[in-house]
Amino acid sequence: PPPALAALPHRVRRLPLPRIALSSSEIRARAARGESLNGLVTPAVALYIERHHLYRDPPTEHPR
Repeated sequence: PPPALAALPHRVRRLPLPRIALSSSEIRARAARGESLNGLVTPAVALYIERHHLYRDPPTEHPR
């Protein structure tokens, strides 16, 4: 393992995962637009974002 990982006091296991060309900013932008986050975050994270209305603009008030 890289020296930084070898120096950690606990075991570290590297998993071979595919890289995706997507930034956290894009995930937040998709959430703000109400788009699906399937495959980009875990289902638990997507549910948390949805339930707490994260990354959404507050509702705008219409002038009377």
